[in-house]
Amino acid sequence: MAFSVVQTRKTKKSKPSLTIVPSKWVNNGNVSWPPRNFISLSTDEHSFPDECTWTKQACKTVGRAKTYREAEDIVNKLEMVTDSEDAVDMTRGTRGKPGKKKLKFEAKHYDLAPPKIKTALVIAPRQIASPTQSISYLPHPQKSSPEGFVPENYAAADCKFPSGRASVINNMAQNANIIRGVDGRQYIGLGNGCFLEVIGEQPNTAEFDVSSVDDTASEPLAPETVMTTGSGNDEVMCELRKVNARLDGIERRMDQFVCFAANIDKFMSTKPSLPANFQKRVEPEDFSDVRECCPILSEAALMQMEGKLKDKAYADKLFRFFHSEYNMNGKRDGKAFFKTIFRRLVAPPLLQPFSWKGNSRKKNGADPITPNRSFRNTFPYLIQFVQRVIAAADMEQTSEQTEMCFSQFLRQKRTEIQHYQENGGEQRAASSRSRKPKEALPCEEQKQHDMEQDSSTSQSSQVASEGDIASRVSEDSSSSVNVE
Repeated sequence: MAFSVVQTRKTKKSKPSLTIVPSKWVNNGNVSWPPRNFISLSTDEHSFPDECTWTKQACKTVGRAKTYREAEDIVNKLEMVTDSEDAVDMTRGTRGKPGKKKLKFEAKHYDLAPPKIKTALVIAPRQIASPTQSISYLPHPQKSSPEGFVPENYAAADCKFPSGRASVINNMAQNANIIRGVDGRQYIGLGNGCFLEVIGEQPNTAEFDVSSVDDTASEPLAPETVMTTGSGNDEVMCELRKVNARLDGIERRMDQFVCFAANIDKFMSTKPSLPANFQKRVEPEDFSDVRECCPILSEAALMQMEGKLKDKAYADKLFRFFHSEYNMNGKRDGKAFFKTIFRRLVAPPLLQPFSWKGNSRKKNGADPITPNRSFRNTFPYLIQFVQRVIAAADMEQTSEQTEMCFSQFLRQKRTEIQHYQENGGEQRAASSRSRKPKEALPCEEQKQHDMEQDSSTSQSSQVASEGDIASRVSEDSSSSVNVE
């Protein structure tokens, strides 16, 4: 394989970075970096590292390819993988501080404890008593109370019965406590947990229906079993069983509602995440229409391009096209990259009637002055788009520097047109530098200028001294001839 994709880190806790290098640069888990011209050398599969000047760094080879374009596809695939998935094959973690763990939602049924049946004092509705006083005996069906138990909101009280009627309950309530409720009724608590209500002669009152839970008629949830106790409370006991069965059904439904609400609450609090297999792969965009129109060969097409660039969607698509064609990583030389982009967009012969500000140069001769049109005022959206592309390629490039590039390019339009015609309409390759040229400081320029002046003055003085010596020699020779 000609190219390799290596993964390196600046520090142990820094985020890993992927780089495409020739396979000859990688040796024994280390990659060699050139001191300069990295872009041109990294795309050349035949480049070989120099052990004296190149630096080495520990790396991990994550992919290999035959061509540089295939290596770029491998990098795009690896960038879609998250840090946690990338850390499966690595001995050390990809993050200094791991991210918060995301809980996965799992719907399950919560087995709640069976409901506790609350004991309550069940009181039978009042009935029309006979001329002789009677006592209704209501045993609790499920739970019994200890001896001496007094229900809540009740207090023990003394009750006196007539002599003729006291003998009726004398055998039943020998060890019982007589209590009085807050509603004014009197009850007798027996030792087996049952309670007796003392019912006297009362007028006819409306019966209270305790069997209705809701307004809608429903079938009984429990079979109607009537126990014959020899008293008139058999119907009441049957209705109480219906009420207890309905209450049990309501409690079961409430348990289901609580389980459903717990599942919904956990589902809403957990953020669902799709696995990596379900992530949509970004397919390459079709830029065939953009490739056909570049470079622009007519002024009408150039004006049409200016109108299309007003639309943000088309401008974004054209920007993505240049981003896919060129490596705009923010570290390129903006001045050299400007020529590449502008030659790709516009053919140089179209720039003949234009200058940056619309000014015209005076020619040395009899030819009349040809008026120029302002390129800055005619194509503002094209200039704005080129500034956007150059800023993405060179993060230090400013709009003022880009305008200077436009001005210098339009000044040299005749040279550009001549080269364009000599090459048969093919685009010229602009000079590419891995680093920007350093600008000379003012003090260094002054020193260089002073040194040039000193050298010129020394040469002139040397020539003058040689001339004086020659004149003196000629005078001496003439005087010697006269003496003779």
